[in-house]
Amino acid sequence: MMAAQSALTADNGFVFARRTVTRETSAAEDHDTMSEADFSATIERGGFLLHWQAHGLLYGLPIELADRLAQGYHVVANISRGSIINAEIVCRNVVVIHVTARPEIRAMRIAQRGRESEEAILARISREAPLTTNRSRIIEIINEGSFEEGAAKLIATLRGL
Repeated sequence: MMAAQSALTADNGFVFARRTVTRETSAAEDHDTMSEADFSATIERGGFLLHWQAHGLLYGLPIELADRLAQGYHVVANISRGSIINAEIVCRNVVVIHVTARPEIRAMRIAQRGRESEEAILARISREAPLTTNRSRIIEIINEGSFEEGAAKLIATLRGL
């Protein structure tokens, strides 16, 4: 996602959403960090356009993104597949870009992040929720090559929107 953001920053049609997560930031993922109590308070005051829970953490997209959507921007966000239907409720047009790879490749990439044990990774891969939408178009990207190849596929897909 960071490579796509770098490649498309000069393109005024794209906004890359910065997520809020109840986990500290790391080199592998740049996001805003919030405590669970503050996250709940933000939900109460309507501060998130979309929020969800996954992998024992809370995730949210700031309400300010609604303005960008209203202005006609493509808002690119990394969300949980379980929150797609909620995204369809709050957004007029949702396109799901499903980036995937074989389970063993996904497990290896998750392990490289260094945040989860081998047991947790295997459990995560085995409990993967189905990709469900009500009306969204789904574009699938098989990402089993190099980082550069995967980034190029994502950038081309986004430009094609």
